[in-house]
Amino acid sequence: MSQIQYLGENLWVGQIGHFAIILAFVTALLSAFSFFKAILDKEPSGEWKKIGRWSFYIHGISVFVLIGLIFYAMYFQMYEYKYVFDHVSPDLPMRYILSAFWEGQEGSFMLWMFWHIILGFIFIRSNYQMESPVMFIVVICQAILATMLLGFVIPWGEESFKIGSNPTVLLRQMMDAPIFNNANYLSLIKGGGLNPLLQNYWMTIHPPTLFLGFAMTIFPFGFAFGGLLKNDHVSWLNDAYKWSLFGAGILGIGILMGSFWAFEALSFGGYWNWDPVENASLVPWITLVAGLHTHMIARHTGHGLRSTYFYYIISFVLILYSTFLTRSGVLGDSSVHSFTQMGLEWQLVGLVSLFFILGLGLWIFRYKSIPNPKKEENFLIFEVCGYQLGVHPKKNSVKTFNLGCRIYNTYDFIFTGCSFIFVAILYFYFCRHIRNGLQSRLFDWCRPTKIKNGSICYFSFWIRNDDGRTHYQWPARPLCFFKPICF
Repeated sequence: MSQIQYLGENLWVGQIGHFAIILAFVTALLSAFSFFKAILDKEPSGEWKKIGRWSFYIHGISVFVLIGLIFYAMYFQMYEYKYVFDHVSPDLPMRYILSAFWEGQEGSFMLWMFWHIILGFIFIRSNYQMESPVMFIVVICQAILATMLLGFVIPWGEESFKIGSNPTVLLRQMMDAPIFNNANYLSLIKGGGLNPLLQNYWMTIHPPTLFLGFAMTIFPFGFAFGGLLKNDHVSWLNDAYKWSLFGAGILGIGILMGSFWAFEALSFGGYWNWDPVENASLVPWITLVAGLHTHMIARHTGHGLRSTYFYYIISFVLILYSTFLTRSGVLGDSSVHSFTQMGLEWQLVGLVSLFFILGLGLWIFRYKSIPNPKKEENFLIFEVCGYQLGVHPKKNSVKTFNLGCRIYNTYDFIFTGCSFIFVAILYFYFCRHIRNGLQSRLFDWCRPTKIKNGSICYFSFWIRNDDGRTHYQWPARPLCFFKPICF
């Protein structure tokens, strides 16, 4: 087949695209090395940091070129490329080209890299003190994600070892079929197109929002890594807070979008339905929100710093673990979200293991040096009917009381039980007082208790109408109770 002069093929797209992948990988490694040298550099010149920045800029341009070429090939329906053939068809509406791009594994990896680059540019422009360690973490992750796109096959004895899946590979290179004996085979084939269930506006807006949330979690991890590496446990707290806050917010919005999409189009019989992939995306959000609470405590009182480090590190590690669950194929028979096996499982295991060791290993190593004030802070709990009331002892006549972290952790089940009963009463109250025919969906989120060391509870319940009859059910999202443990 290699001697056949094929008609209509646009080989330049794949050639430039593959070069962009290799360049992105090499420049990510160079940027990581430069930022690491900048961490160790004691001189104020910052030459290594400049090299790291420019390498990252070139890396970003390479990824943008690759994404642009894939979109170009999809828009003009170049079926000679396997990725285009798998995800685009002649009858696919143009508004779903974006959805088709990130439907596949390679597209979702490129989307993740895209957001890392955009956020990295913003981060570099902000000129933070922790720039070098944070960007070191970002570009290390970028380099590993770039390996998912390399598509190299290394012979290993009688077998071969595959590194990544190249989105610019030709269809005839991946399939051995008689049709490729025809030089004009492109006139005889049509693409497979986008899954009909995914031809929905939610598929256009949900994945980029969710992956933006995924990309944001690397920055709290990077700040925590920098603080532990430099043994500087104070200076990063103010800078990291807004990144953590935005990350938790956008990740929560992405998960919420998924819940709306599932009820509207995917007919899962309930959003979670205990799908392991869905739960895997929820858990990192819970730990990130827990880290935000301990972060606020650490900023103002110095307490909970060990907890803040732990929650930020484990949040990103859990994001990577959820990526492994989704893309390794291990849950292909038990999850509606899981991708099929593509030979990337060992690369994904390496990705999770590397950041697990970098983060938690350094946290354990520095654990005793992290400030941990012995005196417990006093705090106030006053919450009625889901409304959070901040009471100042000098301005209000409400009597305040002190409660230690150890006591609260011991008797937490009492507070949790009472809160559960309270929400149950509200639930049945609405069930009895909302009339038939009411078209409404009610989300009632009990706001987190304002405490300095203790537990936070979130509740939700859903009231919905189907076929003219009012149905009431416990939430598709399970009641979530979690406790930021005081280390």
